[in-house]
Amino acid sequence: MKSANVSLKQKILGSLLLAGLSPLLVIGLVTDFQASSALETQAFNQLVSVRDIQKKQIENYFQQIRDQVETLSANRMVIDAAKGFRFAFKLLGSELNAGEQLDSYKKKLAGYYTGQFAGEYRQRTGNSIDAGNLMPENTLEIVAQHQYIAANEHPLGEKHRLDGAGDDSSYDDLHQRYHPSIRQYLEKFGYYDIFIVDPTTGQIIYSVFKELDFATSLDTGPYKDTNFARVYRQAAESGSTSAVVLEDFAAYTPSYEAAASFIASPIYDDSNFVGVLVFQMPVDRINAIMGQRGGLGVTGQTYLLGEDGLMRSQSPFQQDNTILATRVESAAASAVIAGETGQQVVTLASGKSVLSAYTPLQIEGVNWALLAEIDESEAFAAIASLHWVVLVLVAVTVALVIAMALFVARSVYRQLGGDPTQIEQIAQDIARGDLQVDQHSGERPTGVFAS
Repeated sequence: MKSANVSLKQKILGSLLLAGLSPLLVIGLVTDFQASSALETQAFNQLVSVRDIQKKQIENYFQQIRDQVETLSANRMVIDAAKGFRFAFKLLGSELNAGEQLDSYKKKLAGYYTGQFAGEYRQRTGNSIDAGNLMPENTLEIVAQHQYIAANEHPLGEKHRLDGAGDDSSYDDLHQRYHPSIRQYLEKFGYYDIFIVDPTTGQIIYSVFKELDFATSLDTGPYKDTNFARVYRQAAESGSTSAVVLEDFAAYTPSYEAAASFIASPIYDDSNFVGVLVFQMPVDRINAIMGQRGGLGVTGQTYLLGEDGLMRSQSPFQQDNTILATRVESAAASAVIAGETGQQVVTLASGKSVLSAYTPLQIEGVNWALLAEIDESEAFAAIASLHWVVLVLVAVTVALVIAMALFVARSVYRQLGGDPTQIEQIAQDIARGDLQVDQHSGERPTGVFAS
């Protein structure tokens, strides 16, 4: 009878547990799934929101730069400066009697190239450069670089502080007149450099910072194959007074191989084409926008990506330069370079999984994209916590249901006085006159039938 007794207990416990735990498990799983889906959607929505906000900021900033270069190229001061510098630049050699001092100028300029510039180049890049090969050979270029670079008393990186060389040349008079205003404009808006280029010779007849490209020709000089030369030529050949041309980032030797991007607009005096105004783009301003990390937690970041898969902004998590130096290889990068907008969980080349929200940028002249990413572990931390909370609640509830089922089963047995099958067997034994101890269990009957 013991096996029958155990069987009934199993039936009672099984029925109670099935009735109590089935709804619990269903509700727990459904709740966990729906809450997890809601938290996952919220994480992606927040990332998409950050992406769209920074997309708008970057696009607006580039539109602002386009407006500035176009407006400044039409400014009367800049038009007069371009006309004046074109004429005065050609007189530098004769006004300063350059023939008599040319060897001295060359020697001092060579010392600057192989000394200060080469030393700074080595310090910034870790590489050596044969700077002597970059030296100009044209007399006007040598004289101009000597006066405003080699003989400039201000240290490297601060050559823009010189208002005038004090040589009483026509060029220097113009420089003292226009340079402070253009320099102030550069500092106000954070540009790396501002140039005026002669459209007939390609010579850079004015520069705020006076790096090695100053006075050289973008048509025939050492930088004729750079993105600077390309943007100048496109602007010069546009034939439009309102043309604005942008060139993507590329390493630029005069700026110690730093990533440089240029934007240009032609300068017209009525219908006369007198020059090309060029801005060297402000990398710091772009990085400041992309460095905003509100809503991105500890591991989140946004960055710009070019069509070559290389970053166009500085990662906030790396000290070394990432612009044109870090390649991004992921499903999100491939999708956005192909022109798609979306979001997904992707695995980076490092093996790390991230949530990525991506979109192409609408910037005329470049094919860039913006990506916002955050580590999956951080983004879904709330989901992981939810799983543990649901698991603990289910475990506690299961324990309570089991305890309650055992209590109810015992109460039923207590009311019946025993298992119904056992009671039936005892009744049959009594009917046969057997009042002895239960032979099956080896025990005296208990409960209502006990003697």
